[in-house]
Amino acid sequence: MSYAAINYFLMVSGISLDFSLWHTNISEVTMKQAMIRSAREVILLADHTLFGQESVAQIAPLSVVNRLITDDVLPASIRLNLTKMGIQIIIAND
Repeated sequence: MSYAAINYFLMVSGISLDFSLWHTNISEVTMKQAMIRSAREVILLADHTLFGQESVAQIAPLSVVNRLITDDVLPASIRLNLTKMGIQIIIAND
């Protein structure tokens, strides 16, 4: 059985300074990793407060993300680093 490629909207508990994705619920980490592997595109939903945060379990490197939907408070230096990684940044308006 084959599955159609999907876009996966990912939420995490933190994004460490070395650009790793973290989550507080260990039981959900394996599921999130499987969804990342099967997704055509990974879209991360994360506001500026998640950057610089680590949590209980590492999910994956940030390099698995294709797009980031975030707020306009995310520092320009982080935006630049993400863009250099090939991640498209989308700023959500209120």
